Amino acid sequence: MACMQYSKASTSDRGRLGEDSSRFKPDVFQGGGGRGGRIVFEIVEVVVQEEDVEAMDALLRTMYGRMATTDVLVLLRASRLADRFLVSQAFAQVLASRLANVPTNAITDDVLALAFDAHSAALATPLPIQLMIKCRACLREAFQNVQDVVAQPGLLERFLALPHAAVAVWIKLDSLQVHSENEVVYLLSTWVKAQKKAGCPCSAEQLEQLVHSVRLADCGPS
Repeated sequence: MACMQYSKASTSDRGRLGEDSSRFKPDVFQGGGGRGGRIVFEIVEVVVQEEDVEAMDALLRTMYGRMATTDVLVLLRASRLADRFLVSQAFAQVLASRLANVPTNAITDDVLALAFDAHSAALATPLPIQLMIKCRACLREAFQNVQDVVAQPGLLERFLALPHAAVAVWIKLDSLQVHSENEVVYLLSTWVKAQKKAGCPCSAEQLEQLVHSVRLADCGPS
């Protein structure tokens, strides 16, 4: 966990950015301002996970019109923080517009996992469809040959690290290359066991969703 403090200044006749967030608890200091006004300084303390520190900074910079980062992971995490802190959709849409233009070669496995997780979480400002189309294409390209995924340790390790939301999309792909549906069942069961071993087992609802996507009619004798 990390505790971050930010100092904000605004004139007295402007609404506070992010004032709709009940999670922001600022201390307010008042000082003299130019032209007969006053300046309100706010010290805002926010507790976030270590990996979200850079994303929080990016979110705040976006709110002040100083967004500069092009790191896709940071942009995705900033989008999730925008949803968590009930940031105005106008700011969230700025993040979304940047994500819409992410090149396919910038979509790493970490980006893939975070994007599918965020997409399944139904954020107030959804991730752009352009990004999700690219993520689906990357998922299909990497893991459509099921026999290769099972046979190649490095590829299998990448697959086992996918979140449920990505596997739920993968298992419905018509383009999966298999000799029989048994290979899909084997890979799926391997993934489920890996999730349990990692301490994040699937819920009964998640398992049911995955099992219902198995094409039992295409299974052969075991």
